[in-house]
Amino acid sequence: MSERKSLVFTRREFIKASVAAPVSLSILGEAASHAASSPEHANIIEMRARPTAKPIAALTPTDRPWHAQWIGPLTPKTIDLHDAAWIWTDEAGIVAPQNAKPGKRFFRRQIDLPDHSTVTSAVAVFTADNHFKLIVNGTEIGRGDDWRQAVPIDIAGALYPGSNAIVVHAENDTDAAGLIGKIRIECKGQTPVEVVTDALWDGAETMGAAGWKAARVLGSNGIAPWSSIAVNNGSPPNTWTCYRKRFTLDEKPKTAIARIAVDSKYWLWVNGKLAVYEGELKRTANPRDTYFDRVDLAPYLQEGSNSIALLAWYWGKDGFSHQSSGEAALVFELEAERTRIISDATWKMLRHPAYGSTGDPHPNARMPDDNIHFDARQDIGDWTAANFNDSTWPAPAELGQPPAAPWNRLIERPIPQWRTGELTSYENAAELLGNRADAPSLGMPRISDGKPIIALLPRNLSISPYLKIKAAAGLTIDMRTDNYNGGSEYNYRSEYVTKDGVQEFESLAYLNGHWMIYSIPEGVEVLDLRYRETRYDTDFTGSFQSDDAFLDLLWIKARNTMNLNMRDAIQDADRERAQWWGDEVIVLGQILYSCDARAHALIRKGICNLVDWQKPDGVLFAPVPGGWWDFTPTRVVRANELPMQMLASIGVYGFWYYYLYTGDKATIAHAYPAVKRYLDLYKLGTDGLVKHRGGGWDWADWGENIDVPVLDNAWLYQALESAIYMARLTGHNGDVRRYQDMRTSIAGNYNRLLWTGTEYRSPGYKGETDERGHALAVLFGLAKPEQWPAIKAVLAREFHGSPYMEKYVLESLFRMNDADAAIARMKLRYRKMVESKYTTLWEGWGIGAEGFGGGSYNHGWAGGPLTLMMRYIAGVSPTSPGFTTYDVIPQLGALNHVNASFDSVAGRIEVGIVRDAGKFHLKLTSPKKTTATVSIPMDEQGLKRIQVQGKTMWRNGRAAERVKGVTVIGESEGRLRLQVAPGTWEFEAA
Repeated sequence: MSERKSLVFTRREFIKASVAAPVSLSILGEAASHAASSPEHANIIEMRARPTAKPIAALTPTDRPWHAQWIGPLTPKTIDLHDAAWIWTDEAGIVAPQNAKPGKRFFRRQIDLPDHSTVTSAVAVFTADNHFKLIVNGTEIGRGDDWRQAVPIDIAGALYPGSNAIVVHAENDTDAAGLIGKIRIECKGQTPVEVVTDALWDGAETMGAAGWKAARVLGSNGIAPWSSIAVNNGSPPNTWTCYRKRFTLDEKPKTAIARIAVDSKYWLWVNGKLAVYEGELKRTANPRDTYFDRVDLAPYLQEGSNSIALLAWYWGKDGFSHQSSGEAALVFELEAERTRIISDATWKMLRHPAYGSTGDPHPNARMPDDNIHFDARQDIGDWTAANFNDSTWPAPAELGQPPAAPWNRLIERPIPQWRTGELTSYENAAELLGNRADAPSLGMPRISDGKPIIALLPRNLSISPYLKIKAAAGLTIDMRTDNYNGGSEYNYRSEYVTKDGVQEFESLAYLNGHWMIYSIPEGVEVLDLRYRETRYDTDFTGSFQSDDAFLDLLWIKARNTMNLNMRDAIQDADRERAQWWGDEVIVLGQILYSCDARAHALIRKGICNLVDWQKPDGVLFAPVPGGWWDFTPTRVVRANELPMQMLASIGVYGFWYYYLYTGDKATIAHAYPAVKRYLDLYKLGTDGLVKHRGGGWDWADWGENIDVPVLDNAWLYQALESAIYMARLTGHNGDVRRYQDMRTSIAGNYNRLLWTGTEYRSPGYKGETDERGHALAVLFGLAKPEQWPAIKAVLAREFHGSPYMEKYVLESLFRMNDADAAIARMKLRYRKMVESKYTTLWEGWGIGAEGFGGGSYNHGWAGGPLTLMMRYIAGVSPTSPGFTTYDVIPQLGALNHVNASFDSVAGRIEVGIVRDAGKFHLKLTSPKKTTATVSIPMDEQGLKRIQVQGKTMWRNGRAAERVKGVTVIGESEGRLRLQVAPGTWEFEAA
């Protein structure tokens, strides 16, 4: 660890700080409740969106050739470990790696460089069984967690002429222990220096041990149990690189389309103005290729001299939803009418020296990116300014013209750039800074007292924190949200080391939470604290309001959660930021009912990601995109197949649901071949039911009392139904017979073998009755109406599922026409979440230890009630693709007032319902080129007469007057059905 003074929280200090914030939380809760219950405050603040191209249906390479070159730092000289030895501390009894005791060990070596030397390149390559951290001159520079792969770490910026202290903190979890590595340093005009791990290193069991002694050499590279260790000689991970280019234009262009790609993220300034905030998507569109952005830069260009400045952040490691290319690089091509600007060796490039790595803790291993560390003492000034002098910057290396390895083909970004807000004051800004004319301020002294500063956000948001301070040099400021340990795993934080004087800093990578925690050393003058929100570029055009404040607040909290789950993918926002497709099945319904059509592209991207990452054996898996494919002993959780989630994904609630709501045939045509290959993996047993497939992760839901065969067969049954629809839509009619035969077999044996007469229970299952399978049997048509009363009785007493499966349980009650039971159960299950002062919904029924899977409080799968309120309570659902035809079948239960609206792909649909004693009023606004079927409940209130636009169309069971545009279909199941043309219609029943 660094020996410099640090204010990074320990776990205990963080818990203490969080516990100390209830007063602030109560303020947040009141504000959130007010916003949720007051329509005028309910909408999330809208922000400026960047112009974007129309999303494409399938993720395919552009057909335009590239003239630009990939450019980037020269790859360091290849380093191998041939001369290095595996070492460990010299302890009694160690004669082989297998004899080494598990635990933490420290190794050190001093490297002396000549006075006045200039380091031109310095790379360290290490690996340890199981983990290591490299510390150079007191600063942690890099780390590794996979003993099988030695990675290069750029240490040039941490070295000085004279003596340099190299310390490696190695840790072994269980058995064989060892450390191996090499350092190569090149100084201008001098012979390279190489240092390998050998007996010249010292080792100790603790950093402060008095008894440091020579390390024990265990053997050379290649010895058992490790064999030969490979070295990844690509770019060092977690590096930030600055690129600049100047050029002249004869006139200001009307359009100037730039195509830009990096690994992994970038920020772009044109003539000193920020044009793109966090560009690029996580790699990759498939296991090989890279996304690129298309951005119109014309608004930022001018006649005459122009400058482009781009900051690229290379993550350099795999993780959930990201696969590293292994090389930090940029490709840029701008077409500005008669001018083409391309990336090549005429650009200027410099690794930003102020960015580095924090100490522990780092984000958990699922995350491909890292914390932000910025040392303002190493800053390079206003390098994004148009007139910045970059003449001393070196030229980049030209690394190849697309498609070039390792980035391969370039595929256009299928979703918009983020919607980016301005720097905004916190909700309690007056308390934080007070009246600057008064001293002291109200809540935060003008001069920091060193205590954590809690800065409130209006709700749980994705933000970048900002500060402006006056300080002495060398102090460390820590910035994190209340969600830093959300979902039981460390997420992200930012660390800023001060320079002398007045300074400001914005941490570019986004955090999310309800409040920011600034830890500012005592004595620092705090001049300003603000934040910038970024989110997916969509308008939240859907709405739901009723005479039940509980349901209205639940709807708002579901939308808040969905907002945080929309980023590079439909993803959880906490410990993983990864696209689990079973979760996406539930979130996509929320998107379709609450967002404008720009959000549909995110669902489309998710479908393409899932099928384009299909494994050679036909397996579909999540999360995708995925840098990790399999479970291994060295990592507990990796991307893999969850069969029941995959069946949900390709089924009627997944792919087909998307098609029904959008009419996007092209995406279904792209996906269907993968669906067929996946379903080919499923076989039926001699009993006519499916043979269980455990996949890579045999997971059906969190919690206990899971009756797997009841769920298994239901999920496959609905996936086969979806496959039939997709096969017919895409002209693969020859596939239908197999799907139909499997469905017939399951339908014929499901009730015979799994229904006891009063409930579903598979042979051999001994747990409490599982309500999940009962819900699926209803939804997918396996349970017959005569079984519904018994199933309702099960759903009234059993509560085993997580919020993931609860959506299906609630929906089954609506499907059985029991809105009262559905709403009552919804209020029972969600009461704790709705009454909580948090503004988002949770992974489980509690947070942290009370929850499931880590206890995240930002889990989109909990937002299923939003979809149910729109589809069943308001009653609006499509009956043909793209809402060409749709139903309005409201199920109010005990509600008397409902207003719901959203933007379908056909246009805006609005429904308003008021029920009084003996009266029922429904107002529908229906878009052009659609036909709606409106069902008016007659029996539940004994209604006899219906007026449409003031004319009586139905009286005492018979048609009366005619109204142009409205056709009476007739009464059935206690409802009168009317078919209506586009327009605004008012129905009054009495």
